Amino acid sequence: MILQDRHPFRVDGKVALDTGAARGLGASCARVLTQAGARVVVSYIDTDVAEVVAADIRECGGDAYSRHFDVA
Repeated sequence: MILQDRHPFRVDGKVALDTGAARGLGASCARVLTQAGARVVVSYIDTDVAEVVAADIRECGGDAYSRHFDVA
């Protein structure tokens, strides 16, 4: 993933809480939100899995954190 300077929408300075973000569509949304300038909380029932996505985002220059989150 390459972070881009230009994006169709910008959310600089905002924090996005992305639930179910450790896999599939949720992980993709977390990456797009980061590209748009948001700090992203990658939340998932398995914190270790969420941390993999958050670490990948950070390695690409984004600002991401992982947290346990169970909406059930």
